[in-house]
Amino acid sequence: MDENYRPEPIKIVENTYKLNPNDDEKFFPAKVKQAIEDVYAKKKKEWTELVYDPRVIEDVSRLLSDEVKEKVKSLGFKRHKIIVQVSIGEMRGQGCRIVSRCLWDSKNDNYASATWQNSSVWISTLVFGTYYE
Repeated sequence: MDENYRPEPIKIVENTYKLNPNDDEKFFPAKVKQAIEDVYAKKKKEWTELVYDPRVIEDVSRLLSDEVKEKVKSLGFKRHKIIVQVSIGEMRGQGCRIVSRCLWDSKNDNYASATWQNSSVWISTLVFGTYYE
């Protein structure tokens, strides 16, 4: 792990006593998927020759999750907790299923996902947005 890596301080938000977000504050999966794909497009040139090496992939995974999280936060989901899960695997002709389970409010919480691959590596990114008070 990078010695310079410091987690962000936890932000405390005052309670608004609202049980549901306004329409413009809802977690929209289509917007989030586009944000993930924008990050992929930005990294495409850098990842063209990416091969599976556990030491390199660890950093790629961490940096990608941080970048996606910042991009999604910039979309303005002020009262959503944003969770980013990045999975990276080696292309060897195998199948892979990534499954997750969450306990959430189906009216206010949601997720988005996107995948990317080259000839030797696949990347799957899941972003969860859970509304909190």
